[in-house]
Amino acid sequence: MRLFRTLLLGALCALMPLSPAAARAASGNDSGTQPLDRIVAVVNNGVVLNSELNAEIRRVRARLQRHGQSPPSPDVLRKRVLDQLVLQKLQLQQASKRGITVDDDTVNRALHNMARDRGTDLDGLRRQFASEGMNFDQLRSDVRDQLIMSRLRQREVASQVQVSSQEVDDFLAKLKRSKQQNVEYHVKHILLELPSDATTDQIEQAHQRAQKIVHRLRQGNQDFSSVAQRVSDAQDALSGGDLGWRGRAQLPSLFTDALDKLQPGHISDPLRSPNGFHIIKLVDRRGGEKQTVTETHARHILIRASNQQTDPRKELAKLRKRIESGASFAKLARAYSEDPGSASQGGDLGWFGPDEMTPAFQQAVDDLKPGQISQPFRTPYGWHLVQVLGRRQRSDAQEYRRSQARRELYQRRVQQKTQRWLRQLREEAYVDVRLHG
Repeated sequence: MRLFRTLLLGALCALMPLSPAAARAASGNDSGTQPLDRIVAVVNNGVVLNSELNAEIRRVRARLQRHGQSPPSPDVLRKRVLDQLVLQKLQLQQASKRGITVDDDTVNRALHNMARDRGTDLDGLRRQFASEGMNFDQLRSDVRDQLIMSRLRQREVASQVQVSSQEVDDFLAKLKRSKQQNVEYHVKHILLELPSDATTDQIEQAHQRAQKIVHRLRQGNQDFSSVAQRVSDAQDALSGGDLGWRGRAQLPSLFTDALDKLQPGHISDPLRSPNGFHIIKLVDRRGGEKQTVTETHARHILIRASNQQTDPRKELAKLRKRIESGASFAKLARAYSEDPGSASQGGDLGWFGPDEMTPAFQQAVDDLKPGQISQPFRTPYGWHLVQVLGRRQRSDAQEYRRSQARRELYQRRVQQKTQRWLRQLREEAYVDVRLHG
């Protein structure tokens, strides 16, 4: 069956239309300087072309250099980027089967948010990505693909993850016993992945390989980041396995238990998980003292874009002028706001801590002083006008700690399940890599 499938895919690939340059080269009408755009991987019924791979390598190299990270050797970089493209193809194929799409408005909002996060506008975003070899059409396509894959993972993995109140209680109790509630770790990580049906021999071979890597790293003859780029199977391999600063709740308990025994600069023994063997390096540790949480009291008026024949932004701008002229914010919120949870309360959202609102809403609130009213701004829920009523400091607020614990437990579990889901997706697919063919 596999031989038949290989022959069939080969025949289909042979029938694929060539690019103009490739067609000229094949017909002999060109000078011969234009190479054929050969296939570097077959992924089920799709392919990854050499031109795609080279374009992505250029973008990854530029991104690493922009963040001050040294790219790995050309061979390692080529293999890593191809692995990423294969996984991307598999996810997009799966999303197509599930009928998952993303409309233009959603892509536009994502681009505006991306520009804002980079401190620029759309023109500036175009210039930034042009420096990485990506024009704006490519950028839009890439953003759409990322959104589609995110929706796929939400449906296939994240929607199935739940965290119980008992798990939150147990987690907070463990933090309290460890007296490490607010400690943060700067961690680097190497994963030697194992298939889900790994044999005893495969597990032993991977363990021995992990031990040899640890031994070489502890001798100090090799840089951890360079080794991670070359051997790690984790998604962060190209960045040298650098996880950055993470709180305890953002790391698997397998990691935190090992990190508590490490001094900065030290490397763990191989750690076994369902995904394979992990090697972690504690770069540094900070915190441990009590933290103060800033909570905000705010109210807002929400107008949903999909329900309006007029421009919601202009409507909110008119309401803002009326408030500045003396009209009651609460009365206008009761009359115009389309948020069922707060409209009857005059738009009052009560007190909330950081990260409890969507990023766009939180950013707008953080930019305001008490008493100030925002300009109209947009979130996934629609257009908002928000006023900050007050701020207060709470030391280790219990409600906030529970909210954070639940969120971090959820994210940790989603990350673990996503890794296993991607591995299974790859194992069940037909992938024929032709890097050297």
